[in-house]
Amino acid sequence: MAEAKKTIFVVDDDVLVRGMLDRSLRKAGFDVHLISSGRDALNQLQASQPDLVLLDIDMPELNGLETLRLIRSNPATRRLPVILLTGVVPETDQIIHILDLDPSDFITKITSPKEIVARVNWVMRRCE
Repeated sequence: MAEAKKTIFVVDDDVLVRGMLDRSLRKAGFDVHLISSGRDALNQLQASQPDLVLLDIDMPELNGLETLRLIRSNPATRRLPVILLTGVVPETDQIIHILDLDPSDFITKITSPKEIVARVNWVMRRCE
């Protein structure tokens, strides 16, 4: 019997980034759900839980750090693997703050799609 596809929520307000991640992750065999805001991600997490979330840090209204804080504060999603995405390399104080929120990983968007897929696979293997 074939193994079920792993599901990933891609949460990013940039349509071009969502499109690139969607193509790369689907090509790698994942089931991808595209979400444009932190608030929508939290709402969808109430209905279904993916195997992993790729979450942009810099979003309007509810940024990725606040979204991750809310994910970690909910017992139902506390252990959910979340990889944070950022468009800029954070400064040391920002990195410390990010790590305090307990992401599974964080990467810059300038990373190649191939590396993003490799990191997704790495995080999923660690969480099995």
